[in-house]
Amino acid sequence: MKLEYFHYLLKIDQLHSISAAAHALHISQTTLSSVVKAVEAELGITIFQRSIHGVSTTVEGQRLMSLAWEIDVKHEELMSLKNHRDNIQVIAIPMSPSVNVGLAVPLSQTYSRFELHGDISLDECPTMEVYARVKSKAANIGVTNFSDSEMFQIQEDAYKNKIQIEELYSDRLYLLTPSTHWIASRQSIGTDEVASERLAIVTSFQADLNNQLFRELTAGGQSVFFPNIATMRQAILEQNMIGLVTGYSIRSNLEAYQNNYHITPIHTNGREWCVSIYLIHRSDRSLRPQERILVSCIKEHFRTCPSAPLRSVPALEEPERRPAE
Repeated sequence: MKLEYFHYLLKIDQLHSISAAAHALHISQTTLSSVVKAVEAELGITIFQRSIHGVSTTVEGQRLMSLAWEIDVKHEELMSLKNHRDNIQVIAIPMSPSVNVGLAVPLSQTYSRFELHGDISLDECPTMEVYARVKSKAANIGVTNFSDSEMFQIQEDAYKNKIQIEELYSDRLYLLTPSTHWIASRQSIGTDEVASERLAIVTSFQADLNNQLFRELTAGGQSVFFPNIATMRQAILEQNMIGLVTGYSIRSNLEAYQNNYHITPIHTNGREWCVSIYLIHRSDRSLRPQERILVSCIKEHFRTCPSAPLRSVPALEEPERRPAE
């Protein structure tokens, strides 16, 4: 039985007339009558009966109409997905630099398995710009780092604008140094102790930093900017510099850090610099089908990411995994 037949039957039931339904459906009355007979023969029931008021459903026909309505709704949803697929060209997802470095490749690979129309554009931009793009409806989904103070700043605004913010990953900031550097002997390091050191940082990551932290790290010292993390890592070894990284960006490419590097948590007055990765999106009703799938892919990626504190990169202890949600 063809799916469109359910739509035909519902139209007859709505108009109480085969001829009126045929006219509304732009098919001949003979064709529609043949469809009714074919369905009745296939199911072994009588669907419609004639009366002085036109065509009405039998008891079995009423049960069929209830099922036909559900099937027709699901069919419309499928057609809606197809229409979205035909119309969507690019789905923009702004990300902060320290998130993009680890999420871009796995998210693109996972999404491609669904074989949906519509490419995704993973745009790297500063932390607060990710939120601003979702707020301005330039994007419906964003993924970024927020410190506790940044979250405090935007929570009320997000509520007013019906923007959902969900914590995906608990993280912190570290100093990356050569294993021979004096900092490598420390369990943690205060910002005041490294203020005179040469700090290596990825250019795009500068705007991703909490302003207070950046001021503390660069007070009295020198900052050297690099176009990407790979170049920064090389400079750290060759020039005995210190670099600023997140735990997530390290875990995204553990092999690159296994030799000759050491990581050390950063603190100020004993308080470690913690950040979290958040999913920002508009309400579910505002998300298109492809975007809902992307939200699921993003959540699944971080659900399987370990987020226990990193210790020593050379030893690379197996981190504890977060309990499955």
